[in-house]
Amino acid sequence: MFTAHDLFGFSTRTRAALALVMLSVVSATLGYLWASPATAPARVQRILQKYTGPAIAVGASVREMSTSLGTPFEFVPHLGYVAHVGDSTGVSELRLLLPRGKRAGRPNDADRPDAVEILTTSDGAFNTLAVEVSAAFRDPPREGCLTMSQPGTYREVRYWQTPLHFGGIALTNVYGGNGSVVRSGMVVTGLLAFAGRFNGGETMRGNYSPQPCAVLAGLGQ
Repeated sequence: MFTAHDLFGFSTRTRAALALVMLSVVSATLGYLWASPATAPARVQRILQKYTGPAIAVGASVREMSTSLGTPFEFVPHLGYVAHVGDSTGVSELRLLLPRGKRAGRPNDADRPDAVEILTTSDGAFNTLAVEVSAAFRDPPREGCLTMSQPGTYREVRYWQTPLHFGGIALTNVYGGNGSVVRSGMVVTGLLAFAGRFNGGETMRGNYSPQPCAVLAGLGQ
């Protein structure tokens, strides 16, 4: 009669060999992740590419995306690359956002963004995107706020992360209680797809607070 020991009772030498193999695999995997450009998980890429097409991906090179999209990108110091697309979905601007160490350098079409942002003026975009992203992540978003350079002006932030914090999606929208209007008659919604853990203002490229905009504006608790 077979016992559990017969099936799984490996010798000490065998267990040691298996442990070495597993350690080698884990080390190789971590080395690949550390050496590779930041890429976002498939779930994040799918949400982004629903609105940009397969040519755009977090972690792809600027050269690859510019060639596939057929649209030139302008280098903006301390930000990354920007293209004005203006398509039928309401997307008006596409931003390839660079990691901190690359933002102040010279343009290089081999640069690989660790985040991609699309801006749209489509009516109801924020609510539509929030429903779609919540369904994809099966989780409610966390809330925060961006304080803009113009006094009394804020942008609402909602963001989702994958379970192991390999990437996520953040949505931004004009705060309804703003004391001033930046673009009269136009509501700009942003979708930011990012790689890695959400890191507040570093991820959002702005003056971020984990508090709701109503609190920052002095209208809530």
